[in-house]
Amino acid sequence: MQGSTSNPLQQGGQNQFSAEHINLDEDENINVPDENVNEAASVLDNNSKMQDDVKLKRKRKKSSAVWNDIIEVTLPDGTEKVQCIHCKEHLAVSTGKPTTSWSRHMTKCSQKIQYMRSQKLLNLQPQDVDTTHIKSSPLVGPDTKYDPSKMRESMAHWLMATEQPFATVEDDMFVYMMKTASPMFERVSRNTIKADCFKVYDHEKKKLKALLNETSSVSITTDCWRSSHQKIEYMVITGHYIDSNWRLQKRVLSFVHVPPPRTGRDIGYAISACLKEWEIEGKIFSISVDNASYNDKVVSTLKDDLSRVKKLPCGGRLFHVRCCAHILNLLVKDGLSMIDSVIGEVREAVKYINSSEMRRQIFSNAAQQLQVHDRKLALDVPTRWNSTYDMFSLAINFKDVFPRYAEYEPHFKHVPTTQDWVNVQHVCEVLKVFKMCTNIISGTDYPTANLYLMEVYKVKKAIDEGVLSNIKFIKEMANKMKDKFDKYWGECHLLMAIAAVLDPRQKVEYLKFCYPQIYPPAESKKNIEEIELALEILYDEYLEMDESSTKEATSQKNWII
Repeated sequence: MQGSTSNPLQQGGQNQFSAEHINLDEDENINVPDENVNEAASVLDNNSKMQDDVKLKRKRKKSSAVWNDIIEVTLPDGTEKVQCIHCKEHLAVSTGKPTTSWSRHMTKCSQKIQYMRSQKLLNLQPQDVDTTHIKSSPLVGPDTKYDPSKMRESMAHWLMATEQPFATVEDDMFVYMMKTASPMFERVSRNTIKADCFKVYDHEKKKLKALLNETSSVSITTDCWRSSHQKIEYMVITGHYIDSNWRLQKRVLSFVHVPPPRTGRDIGYAISACLKEWEIEGKIFSISVDNASYNDKVVSTLKDDLSRVKKLPCGGRLFHVRCCAHILNLLVKDGLSMIDSVIGEVREAVKYINSSEMRRQIFSNAAQQLQVHDRKLALDVPTRWNSTYDMFSLAINFKDVFPRYAEYEPHFKHVPTTQDWVNVQHVCEVLKVFKMCTNIISGTDYPTANLYLMEVYKVKKAIDEGVLSNIKFIKEMANKMKDKFDKYWGECHLLMAIAAVLDPRQKVEYLKFCYPQIYPPAESKKNIEEIELALEILYDEYLEMDESSTKEATSQKNWII
């Protein structure tokens, strides 16, 4: 240990008595008096024992890789510890296998350091760390120059990213915290930070405009809803595009208030104004909307307006995309409406228990007595069918707890029967397919259009199996879903099919497998031929686009020469 004051014998494996060592090879005529023989033998014996002790106390070689990231230190109070060279945290030195706990710390610390470096928040290397003395380093180093403008910019980013009110910067404790980090921090008003937020927004908007200017096509999605708090109707427009590194990107382009009655024409005007503001009218490839009736008018109006600016791919047949997640939501909601009486008892039981904290505690105690260590019950939201699935899938794990709870709660009258749990199990088996499909096609960090056909096939297969079920309420639920499925996916969706064909894992052969399962034989063959024709048209359009861009580049080169 650094700074140790222990006996020299404890610091190494070398013989500390070399000056008194007798080398008989140097002088063979040395005579040892007889009276000193016993004393010499005793000294040699003691020396041998001390060497053995030294060997026992000799430090073991540090073979663990964790020593590359920690150092041994002695605190001012004399406590011996080790310090992480990355985060400078002191770790305890314990008996046994201390490197195990140190390794766990280094795993967490290295992940944190890598993330901060990737975000360019930290540029610290192990060799840059001063390990000569352990002191708490200041948040702002002696050579760091304080920049008030950068501080205000970072505060503006923080306010917008965490949705903090502007008045936060005027709070006394916030100012105290910032002054602790840097005594040179200057208090700013809410009006100043508000102006800074708008400046940051304008700066980021210019950057996004430049990115959109470089891309060749943009697909947009839009959705409308009413704020339950403000009672105001809003619309958001999101743009999706592929960047220069072939990565899918998503950006919010507009978030505006749409005054009532929110007709299709009003929404169409708002979308057109957004596209003109971002200067991407000639780059729109498709628009994805839900199945509200006014959206048909919106899409029709936009399609006519945009076709005058630029020729739409495949004659505009790929322009309108119906939201698959919304269609699945409609399918399940219609199906669940047919079996409310079947699953109502379980829903009422969960609702009763979750209505008060005391009931939840009693139910939790009953679950612990029966060694049920699952999560607590969850009540569903009427407008979200997936929450209904979550409620049933959790409640079925507590099916043995409900009768025990009824023994403690005499007013609890909604004890599900064995048949109720059997019904819930059948419902969960059907809803599980829809749940998995919704999770896949609702992804935002990866392309999903190529996955639609596969998931639609799984949904159709689950519905067909439900229609043939011997269970009456499952059959009724499946028939209701089938009617809605045929309404929205009864016709061929070119974009869904073309995206599946362009996926090298599927190609045209996958269409020949899925379509006979989704459509009747004659209709399936007709749809496949229509898709093959659309692929040829798209190829010719892209070939024509490439030739025109090549000619334009050549003419510009000749003009420069």
